[in-house]
Formats: sequence, structure tokens, C-alpha cells
Amino acid sequence: MEETLIDKTIALCPECLAPLPATISADGEGVVWMDRTCEEHGRTRTRIWPDAEHYRWLQSLALPKTPPRANCAAGAPCPLGCGTCSRHERRGTLLEIEVTRACNLHCPVCFMSAEDPTGDPSLEEIAAVPGMNRPAAENVWNFLHPGD
Repeated sequence: MEETLIDKTIALCPECLAPLPATISADGEGVVWMDRTCEEHGRTRTRIWPDAEHYRWLQSLALPKTPPRANCAAGAPCPLGCGTCSRHERRGTLLEIEVTRACNLHCPVCFMSAEDPTGDPSLEEIAAVPGMNRPAAENVWNFLHPGD
């Protein structure tokens, strides 16, 4: 079955955790797969998304990669040496914006601030959130409000 290359990356061998060159590709049915081969443990093929078109669309919405704010010195090669060092870039996957700070529902699963006396954010504060001016922003933001 012919495959279409979507991207190249680095992935880990699931057995020894060695970092390996990997390809991300779509098969003839549009399923997205990641392939990598470890000299010691052989090929690993992982299904990562059911629809290549949707996967590409999600990639187009990705926020820029940034290094972590708090990081430690790299003491050894990835993935065993450092935890979160400056080499690790990441991108946000979901931005949640509190549209009220006055919630007092105390939902047990909620990690947002409750009973904050500073008042609700203004529309200007919400508009100033990094990325709010992106064309596809309406597709990726999750606005939180009491009762969520």
C-alpha cells in the first residue's frame, strides 16, 4: 500500500527509549502512522490519527513551539538525562480563558481560580491573550464560565 509522507520527527523506541528518526505518513485509507526502526528492537509502527486531512488541519492550528520557562541543565542525552531542559520545545494544545473570576461553584475537577475578588477580565484583556488574533482562533479556544 502506498503511503504519503506528512512529516519527519524524532521518536523513541518503546523498548529501550533510544531516540530514533521517525516518519509520519498517511496510508492509502488516510490513516496517519508513525514509523521508526531501532537497530536492536526492530520496527515500530504506531497509529497516531484516523484521518490524514484532519491531522493536517490540526497541524495548521498549532501554536509556536517554545522552551519551558523553568528548566534544568541537560545532564545526558534525551530522554534519560534531564527532565525538562532547554532543549525541549513544546506547544500549547488547549488554551482556556477564564471569562469570569467570580465563580464560587467549587467544582471538584476545576483547576481555575474561584472567588477571585479582582473582577472579571475585560474584553480588551481577553483580546490581548497571545494568539487571539489568529484566523482560526475561534476553532481552538475553550471559554470557561460557571457551570463548566
